[in-house]
Amino acid sequence: MTRHSDNDNRNHPGSQGAGPAARRALLRVLARTALAGALASMFAGTAGAAEPYPNKPIRIVNPWPAGGGSDVVSRIVAARLQARLGQAVIVDNVAGGSSIIGAQRVASAEPDGYTLLLTSNTTMSTNPWREARTPYDAARSFVPVSQVIRTPLVLIVNRDSPYRDVPALVADARAKRGALAYASFGNGTTGHISGELFKLETRTDMVHVPYKGSAPAIQDLIGGQVPVLFDTGATALTQVRAGRARGLAVMQPERSALARDIPSIKEFGYKDIDITVWFGLFAPAGTPAAIVQRLSREVQEIVREPEVVEKFRSINVEPAGSSPEAFADFLRKDRAEMGKVIRTAGIRLD
Repeated sequence: MTRHSDNDNRNHPGSQGAGPAARRALLRVLARTALAGALASMFAGTAGAAEPYPNKPIRIVNPWPAGGGSDVVSRIVAARLQARLGQAVIVDNVAGGSSIIGAQRVASAEPDGYTLLLTSNTTMSTNPWREARTPYDAARSFVPVSQVIRTPLVLIVNRDSPYRDVPALVADARAKRGALAYASFGNGTTGHISGELFKLETRTDMVHVPYKGSAPAIQDLIGGQVPVLFDTGATALTQVRAGRARGLAVMQPERSALARDIPSIKEFGYKDIDITVWFGLFAPAGTPAAIVQRLSREVQEIVREPEVVEKFRSINVEPAGSSPEAFADFLRKDRAEMGKVIRTAGIRLD
């Protein structure tokens, strides 16, 4: 067996007896190795990091048919988001089930900020009180992004209707005892609730005719298939301005700034009716907070743009805008109030 001398061990750079020059050489090798490892780790982390949001098209689901007021609002918001975010923003109309079908699609979507829901208090404050459970939990399946608009709920009739005011409608409804029909933009919607609350407060009986959205309901009102409609200001006031319908009342205690010429329902003595319509943007639960905050800031800035404010008012809606936190607080109160109305009026939503 070969034997090594003490001199051989002392001259090896890794030995205990290495001299100063050898130790410096070893430290230089170790330093270069550590630096290379750190750089490799840094580049590996960068390569694996998520790309900045957004990096692909965004879809906004509108759970109502194309052509209604919600559709117009959705497309205004989508166009401005697209301009600000630099990615295509597509509106997808998924109507049916009083907005349940479209809402379910978003509730089950990947929570990555690329599938959003723009909907109303029908979805978030009324549907939770339906007797049949919805396939999602409105309070837990979504995260509020920002309120977008508000608009009054309006009682309208055909322009050729014999009803010139609310007392005339009430008198005829009482005389016909359930033979008169009223339409809404869907079973369980704010339009439906307004109609049932109107019946309760006026002590009348009318048959509810639900439609799959405002657009088909308006068409039948104009065509004379239904005599009365409770609809959002976004759609109803457009028809009133065009002379195709007559506004009898806004379903709130005060006149609306959007329709000063239409009386409030309180002016006819019905002080306990107060229902307005709002629309807001939502994301699936679990969407990263940074993405939710980013979208909320964009929407709040969008609804303050003078051009957008003008467009909104031209379609009879008022801009809103709110932080996710403020919107969540508003939702809790609105949902509770809507439940109180439904229970008091004994409204069946299914």
